[in-house]
Amino acid sequence: MEQSSPATLRLVVIDPGHGGKDRGVIGPGGLAESRLTLALARRLKVALEIDLGAKVFLTREEDQNPGLAERTALANHLKADLFLSLHAGGAASGTQSGFDVLFQDYSLQAGLDNLVSSAGPETDTPPLWSLAQAPYTGPSQRLARELTQALSEVLRIKRRGPGGMPLAVLAGAAQPAVLIELGCLTNPEEERRLKSQAYRDALTRAIVRGVKSWQVWLRRSMN
Repeated sequence: MEQSSPATLRLVVIDPGHGGKDRGVIGPGGLAESRLTLALARRLKVALEIDLGAKVFLTREEDQNPGLAERTALANHLKADLFLSLHAGGAASGTQSGFDVLFQDYSLQAGLDNLVSSAGPETDTPPLWSLAQAPYTGPSQRLARELTQALSEVLRIKRRGPGGMPLAVLAGAAQPAVLIELGCLTNPEEERRLKSQAYRDALTRAIVRGVKSWQVWLRRSMN
């Protein structure tokens, strides 16, 4: 299967975090992260297919928990142009709120500097799967930036910007990839918002807008 230019977004893989026995963060009102991410992923799948004309696959369609490597392996097998992993946050205080968009940052992992620098697509030997994201960190960071701006505008939440972390679920992705924390479930008010169909629609619109803005940047950077 020939992979198209990522600017065309022929195929997208959405990863609803957690699932099965791993319910993730659970809000005070009982909303589980695993249920929220699957519901939002289904919504986002429809929106991306309609608005962008892309084919969209989910890493899980039901309440099951694929391994972290399985999630990115699906995207790599399908030669996806984009990988979006959906999650929700939690904090002991119960007052933290708002979304976050994260990208893979290998600089925070000691001892990987030399390996990452040699993991580009020009190398003769395939990189370790834990370094598969290395050649795509630039586009991934830009995607995180565009998503952060779109989510801030649509949800009317101020954010300083996206952040980088060493994330196992993104490390094996051989395409631009980010992790989106949809909100903070341990905050009772935020949990109520995340239960709302209107708020979920807003999240979906914002993510689609961010992806579209990222496509514009991609096209310009390729000219």
